[in-house]
Parts: sequence; C-alpha cells; structure tokens
Amino acid sequence: MRKDVERLREEEARLERERIKALKTEEEARKERERLERIRKMEEERRKAEEERRRLMALKIREEERKRREEEERERKIVEEIRRRALEEKKKRKLPTLVLPKKPSLFDKILIRLLILAILFLFFFFGFTFWYWYFKIRPAPEVLPPKIEEIKPTPSPITIKEEKIYQISRFEQIPLALTSLLKEDLDQENFYRVLFKTENRFLTLKEIFNSLKIKTPLNFYQKIGKDFTFFVFQQKEGKRLGFLIKIKEKEDLLSLLSLWEKTMEKDWEDFFKFLGKEKEALVPFFREKTQNGIKTHFQTYTLEDLGMIWAIDKDWLIFCSSFQSFEKIIPQL
Repeated sequence: MRKDVERLREEEARLERERIKALKTEEEARKERERLERIRKMEEERRKAEEERRRLMALKIREEERKRREEEERERKIVEEIRRRALEEKKKRKLPTLVLPKKPSLFDKILIRLLILAILFLFFFFGFTFWYWYFKIRPAPEVLPPKIEEIKPTPSPITIKEEKIYQISRFEQIPLALTSLLKEDLDQENFYRVLFKTENRFLTLKEIFNSLKIKTPLNFYQKIGKDFTFFVFQQKEGKRLGFLIKIKEKEDLLSLLSLWEKTMEKDWEDFFKFLGKEKEALVPFFREKTQNGIKTHFQTYTLEDLGMIWAIDKDWLIFCSSFQSFEKIIPQL
C-alpha cells in the first residue's frame, strides 16, 4: 500500500509540473503575441508617417512647379507688352521727307550709260576668265576623308576587371547584347563595365534607360551629370547589374528618390527580368538601414540576394541589384 501511495504522489507531482509548464508556455506565447502586435503597430505608424512625409513633399514639388509656370507666364506677358509698345511707338513716328534728286543733263546720261557698259564688260570678262580657269586650268583638289574624333567615356570610380564594349546600330539591339553578356563566364566577385557604342560615340545613361524601358520621375535627368558606370557583377548566386551615376544637383534629390520608391519596382520591371525576377517582391515596400556608415534603401525581391538597393554616397548615386555588389562598391568610393 505504501508503494501505491508513493506512485499516487509521484503522479500528482508530475501532473502539477505539467500544469505549471503549460501555464508558463501560455504566458510566454501571450507575451510574444503582445510583442509582435507592438512591432506591427510601430511599423504601421512608421509607414503612415512616411506616406505623410512623401505626400507633403509631393505637394511642395507641385507648388514649386506651379510658381515656376506662373513666373514664366508673367515674363511672357511682359515681353509681349514691351513688343506691343515698341510696335505702337514705331507706327507713331513720322516718315522722313523725301528729297527728289535733280534731273540729270544729257552729258550726265551719256556718261552714266558708258560707265554701266564698262562695268558689264568687265563683269563678263572676269566671269569668263574665272570659269575658264576653274574648269580647264585649276588642278583637282585632293579629297581627304573626314576626320572623326571618337568620344571616350570617363574613367570608372571603381576597379573594373574588363570593359565589355558592344557596337550597335540601333537602340533595340541593347537588350540582345545584354542577354548575351549575362550568358558569359565571368570571374567571381569582379566588376565588368558595360558600354554601348554607335558610330563614334558612346550611349548616354538616358538612352540606355530608355532602351531597357526604365521609367524615371520628372526632373531626374536634371539632377544627374553625364558621368556614369553601368556594371555587371559576378557572385555566387549569379550575375547582378547596377549603375554608378555622378550627381550634378543634390537639392531635393533624396526626396525625389524616396517618392520614386512607390513605383520603382514597376518602373524597373523589364530591367530585372534580365536577372530572373518573375514574381512580385517578397517585401512590398522599401526598408532602410545604415550600411558601412551610409543610409541605404532596399527592397527584397528574392532570397537569392536579388533586389533594389539605392543610396547616395558623396557625389555618387548608387543603384545595385544585390547587397554583395553594394558592399564591394562603398569602400572604393
């Protein structure tokens, strides 16, 4: 009977331990749910604050554009008023009185006719002499081929393993050339510069963006300079493309890029198809973090280190499609 009592006590003790353990697990689960709810609320508040900031910035840009148009309209009206008054003033002026010349004498008439005949004779004589020399005597000029000066791109701000230059005759050939490049065997963790050339010049960033159907916001090209580097980076997960663009005007550029984030995935859709993006992004919005001391904006497309990463470092605007290529660029700038 003592053994039965001991077994009963052990069973009661075991049940009590399980009950305490269940209560503890339920309490931890409740705390975890509360923590996740707080995080969700904080993220929602941050998102609403960010949308409000972007809305205010968009209103500011529209207001500045409206003021600029009003100022141009005022200037146009002032110029038109000045022209109108000048025309009225010109009409009011009196024409000068004409003084009729004195009727020439007979001698004067004969002298004038002789001078006219002499001038005509000299004109025909020198004309005949010139054309005879031009067609019969003059040696044929040496025809030299026109000298075409090649316009070269500016040096890249990062170390380049090799420049891939593609000679094209039409902008429509750029996607085909890029598809061919992405099939090549490239060295791991190296940058290759991509250049497109037509006749005696290299294509501009705007021409490349248009050919790849990358849509940019209003005034984007007014903020950047002519210097840029279009690169491909080979990493373990595959090839990644990106751009380094020299900044000409920093004012309002950060706000313009932040507003662009709303449509950036759609605006770069055809570009990322080259890198294998077929579905919508894993995260439907941009996040921020400090990378190597630089504030970085990023949106994750796939788990294979594929997404949109952009940042401003000194005088350079950076667009990368992977964090690995971004981390390689920053120390070189």
